[in-house]
Amino acid sequence: MRSLTLLGPQRLTPTLPEAVDSVGIDLSPGQPPLATVTAGWQEREDEDADLVAALLGNTVNLRLYARVLDIFERDPELARAHRERGQRLRDIQTLYELRLGHAMDAVYELLRRTTEGWLIDGEVESALGAVRALDERVLALNAEVTGEFLAAWRPEERDAVAAHRADVARVLRDASGLAIAGGQVPTLLNRLNLLGIGDHVEELHVFAWSAGAMVVTDRVVVFRDDPPHGRPYSRVFEVGLGWCCREETGFIGAEPIAAARRDGTVEKLAPFKIEGAGIPREGNPVLAAGEPAGIVTSGTFSPSLELGIGMAYVRADLAKPGTEVEIDVRGKHRRARIASKPLYSKEK
Repeated sequence: MRSLTLLGPQRLTPTLPEAVDSVGIDLSPGQPPLATVTAGWQEREDEDADLVAALLGNTVNLRLYARVLDIFERDPELARAHRERGQRLRDIQTLYELRLGHAMDAVYELLRRTTEGWLIDGEVESALGAVRALDERVLALNAEVTGEFLAAWRPEERDAVAAHRADVARVLRDASGLAIAGGQVPTLLNRLNLLGIGDHVEELHVFAWSAGAMVVTDRVVVFRDDPPHGRPYSRVFEVGLGWCCREETGFIGAEPIAAARRDGTVEKLAPFKIEGAGIPREGNPVLAAGEPAGIVTSGTFSPSLELGIGMAYVRADLAKPGTEVEIDVRGKHRRARIASKPLYSKEK
């Protein structure tokens, strides 16, 4: 795609018009319209008057939610298979959430332990590894279920789907860009995939916010801040469209990120402790052997450790715990040592 712009919520403080203007899209009368996707709003898909007004009325709603309803009405066999796939994905999420709750409880319980300090950091990392493995398993199961559905039903070849895909492709060929609103993540992701929107965005400027911004990433993660029971926690939901954050998509900045993954970074963000007096603050220089070696990003006094602590970007070769450095605190060089997180004392 020509560009991808991720925005914050648009209801109270719309920034979409400014973003559209910043990439040179002209929405004055007679110019190509901006295509919009409001399928995440489900049956309220057509209630887009505010969005249309913000874009000078020069928009065309792809109506993906209504299109899929029409597809399922015309092709009840595909509709039944799609429902069965959806139920299998929900079953996967149900058991995943059950296991994830117990796995995260183990992490939290380990973090509260105070009597096995010599062992606890490794056990916490091991418990987090189990959570990551569970995340990977749910994504693999989702991919298996979806792969079976696509292989068995080949929806893109079915008449109703093919007809709507062709019409959507025609609209997008004449559009100046594509704006994807929020709403229900599963609904939005399903509609975008079923109608093959990703096949037609190569030459478009794309704008997305809220759920729209979530589905264009390579991995959709959701967070329940007020669950019906238990703790709030984040969980992986599904593989996203992968329009951003995957290096192979060629987004701006992809090349240096790929190089950093391959070769390592020049600097790393590391925690540290001041040995003796001194409270570090943001912007303090970090020194090694008297030479500049990094900069403090945050610092404070730790009541539990009774000393100054902080985070700093330092040369990668200095980021190992135990490495001695100096922090320039208001012109005085304070001895410090790179530490391990968490920076607190469990005994206090």
